[in-house]
Amino acid sequence: MKSESVIIHKGGKEDKYRICVEDYVISYLKYETGTLELSEIFFYGYCEGNAKEYVIYGAGRDKQLTVFDKYDLLEKITCRLTQGGPVFMVRENDELYEVKGYDIFYHNNEEMQSYLIDRKQQCREGTKTDDYVPKYISANMKMKDSSEVPRKRMHNAVSMQLGVIFVILIAIVINSTNSYDKMERLNQSAQEVFFAIENQEAKEVTTSDAVQGEIAVERDMSWKNTEKEIQEDILQSVADENKAEMMENEVQQDEAEGILKSVEDEAEDEAGSEAEGILKSVADETVEKEVLQDDIESEEDTLQDTEALSRSITRYYEIERGDTLYTISEKIYGDTSKVQEICELNQISDPDNIRYGQKIILP
Repeated sequence: MKSESVIIHKGGKEDKYRICVEDYVISYLKYETGTLELSEIFFYGYCEGNAKEYVIYGAGRDKQLTVFDKYDLLEKITCRLTQGGPVFMVRENDELYEVKGYDIFYHNNEEMQSYLIDRKQQCREGTKTDDYVPKYISANMKMKDSSEVPRKRMHNAVSMQLGVIFVILIAIVINSTNSYDKMERLNQSAQEVFFAIENQEAKEVTTSDAVQGEIAVERDMSWKNTEKEIQEDILQSVADENKAEMMENEVQQDEAEGILKSVEDEAEDEAGSEAEGILKSVADETVEKEVLQDDIESEEDTLQDTEALSRSITRYYEIERGDTLYTISEKIYGDTSKVQEICELNQISDPDNIRYGQKIILP
């Protein structure tokens, strides 16, 4: 399965086993779902990864199929056919473990294609499964008519019957008369016999081509559905990533607004406390005018410092492309001494973990 480039997962997430099934096997299982046959289906392929990974290249109603001789019989794998698709199970001692999901891959699987064509041909002709004699088609051989064995049997039987009729006609005519008219009837009968043989062969070839064409159409439709599923998965993944990024930006914006509001509230409370202290100091100190004047000027200076501090605290900076906390500190304060304070004020654990467009509070 290493050469396949497209693998589609079906069903839920499975952690215990991995089942990889070739596309022609899935087509065969869908066909068997419609036949309502109750006998067990056997699977052929390889077991890898310490009996935890199974790669399936073939499937059939018979336990020993020579068409799949180059694969191993996967006795631990079985399945239940449903209208929604096959449900694979793994035999564990005396119990069956139902696998939640499986992978579909594409491969030049001529063996399974040949068996699928023969299976459909048998169902149309009413041939029993036990009469099927599978054949192996190598990768270097051109695809032959997969219904060759059962067709040859029918063709031989018809030919023998027509041959017997032809001999009987000859005997009847020779024994009765040698007249020219009867010889003409004999020739006409022979022509009808050979014409019937040719029509039988042409009908069989047309039926086989029709079955093979149906399978090719099914595989083409499966491939188109696979491409559509891949595109839908990619679009859904991009949409989920954009939605997650928008939610993260909203959370960070809410956090920044909360921090700014908290800082502003603290600054207002501090300014209010200082103002109350100034008024109390002015009311209590009435000894000398100069001392009172000095105290008032001192308190006014304190108010100015407090307001300046409040304005300074509520400043924020929007990060530009190429910015780091060290370059921002040098740009605003002339050196990198404020990097740690910026990290603590904005709850940044890593000074290098900032992004373009992010707003940070400056001390």
